[in-house]
Amino acid sequence: MKVSVVSATCRPGGMELLKMSLQGQTFRDFELILVDRHFESRASVLKEYFADLVCPWTHVPPKIRTEYIDSAHAFNTGLALAKGELICFAGDYTYYLPTWIEEHWQVYEEFQGKASLVGIRHRVKPPPIRLWDEVMRASISIYAEELTPEK
Repeated sequence: MKVSVVSATCRPGGMELLKMSLQGQTFRDFELILVDRHFESRASVLKEYFADLVCPWTHVPPKIRTEYIDSAHAFNTGLALAKGELICFAGDYTYYLPTWIEEHWQVYEEFQGKASLVGIRHRVKPPPIRLWDEVMRASISIYAEELTPEK
């Protein structure tokens, strides 16, 4: 396994963008680790929903829970379970372009594992689906300008 994609979620829904993004990835040697605050109430539903996912996946609750929504504990749980050489963090509310994992892997290989990528390398585009309400529209991460590192 070359890449582990770790996603932490506490939303009652919204897995459509994550699944659609992962299904369309050009780089296929990856796994998904979904750390879910609502694990107990929807494990069987998500097992069925992600049954046709193009990669192996693991669905677990966060190891530590507090009274507050705490994504750091969830990401730590995902890190502990990750099998990949490279770990990418994915928001369950973001649409990733089909080359997202591939581009991260290319940078990782180019710098022989001595690179840390934060953010995105290119503009994020809206997903190729009709957005049905304002809540969903507001949940997509869209950047107006290309983000590039300064030298």
